[in-house]
Parts: sequence; C-alpha cells; structure tokens
Amino acid sequence: MKPYWFAPTQFKFQYAGSIGFISIGAGYQLRHGYQPTLLYGFLDNNFGGSNVTVHTISLKNRFNLSEKPILGFFTPIAGISVNWGITHNTFKRLPPHYRENYYFQNKVHLSPFWGGEFQIPIAQNTLGIYFEFSTLDAYLLEFVRTDFVRWNDVWSLGLGMTLYL
Repeated sequence: MKPYWFAPTQFKFQYAGSIGFISIGAGYQLRHGYQPTLLYGFLDNNFGGSNVTVHTISLKNRFNLSEKPILGFFTPIAGISVNWGITHNTFKRLPPHYRENYYFQNKVHLSPFWGGEFQIPIAQNTLGIYFEFSTLDAYLLEFVRTDFVRWNDVWSLGLGMTLYL
C-alpha cells in the first residue's frame, strides 16, 4: 500500500520545553532536514502544578544542523516554534483597563530552541531521543530590557521522543 502524501512521517511526545508539561504531535521529515510538527501541549494542577489550565497549540519548525548524524547517531538541532496559548488569562489585545503598550500580548509567542537528538534504529523505523533548550520571545525581551532577568533564567529544558516511520 502506497502511503498518502499527507500522512505524518513522525510522531512526537515531549516533556516540558515551553509547550506545556506534556505535549504530543505529528509532523513531517522534509528536504534539507526541515521538520514541521504540529503539537498539542497541556499544563494544569495535576500535570505541572499550575494554578491555571493551559492548552497550547504549537507549530514547531525544527532544522537538523548536520546533513548526517555525527558519529552515526547524534544530530544537533535548532528552530523556532509558534505557540498559541489557550486559557482564561491570555490575550491577543490588551484589555481596556491596561495602558496602551504597557504589557506584551501573551496569546501567541515565538519560541526559539536548540538542542540535539540521539537516533536509535528499531525494526524498520527510528526512535529519536532529544533534548531542547527553549525560551519565549517575552523572556528574551525582558532579558534585554531589564537587569532582573539573567541569561540562564530565560531557558527551559524539554525532553522528548520522536518515532520516525
């Protein structure tokens, strides 16, 4: 049976990393090491200890930084995600009771990341175990604008698995 062009070529599961406490998604392995993936992330009191429930939809745009895995199994990666947060306290436009340009909108964020993936062949597929250091555009902005946020405060570690079909 010939696979359909729109069928995902990979599935991801991720713990932490600026998308939610846990996230799952499906994506594609395209040319030149580009991997677009659509993920759903979840965070609440039970999963992540948050006092608000947050659903996140993320379009993760990942790039392999080497054509072939280093030493046959390690690939450095980098990219940027577009995250859309869905909760009762996110906003695309400032509520009227805030001064104009006082706060940065918090519904949609750009999330740059970098890391690496270890690849393990299994049967006819490959399992990728990856780590990523990610941040949000608002954190980088506060790092640049204030002395309160240090460089190591803006980064979050995410761990995940990719099943390549």
